[in-house]
Amino acid sequence: MLLIQRFCHRLGLGLRQLLQRQLRLAPRFRESHPSGMILAVLYAIIAGMDRVNKTQILQPNGAFQKIVGLNKYPDQTAICRFLKRLSPQHIRQLAHVHEILRRSFFDRPGKRSALVFDVDSTVLIIYGRTVEKARVGYSPKKPGRRSSHT
Repeated sequence: MLLIQRFCHRLGLGLRQLLQRQLRLAPRFRESHPSGMILAVLYAIIAGMDRVNKTQILQPNGAFQKIVGLNKYPDQTAICRFLKRLSPQHIRQLAHVHEILRRSFFDRPGKRSALVFDVDSTVLIIYGRTVEKARVGYSPKKPGRRSSHT
């Protein structure tokens, strides 16, 4: 996390300030500005947490809070309430922040002249009969089983 924080600082992104400027009328909480809540979720994702309820281990971790620059890591219920209160307008504002960051990264270290898209797919084996678009087809692990291509 320290490396991610230093990387963002070196690039001069000012992620917290950018979020504060772009997230207008976002749901507010006593403990944290909306930008702090978004950063809390972002840092949890970067730390490898795929569920909000797993973030409870970050609350008492003072070292983590100091590294990422949060005074207090929000409770998992506060994060859930914040995410539920986001309206489509707030999501558009976050998408705009994403676009600003994408453009900023895309132009570093110089303008690009080419772009490569690497697209992978996965075959999921289906157990049960209620899944739509599942058919018997190519399945490298279990030939002859129903599977879905994603």
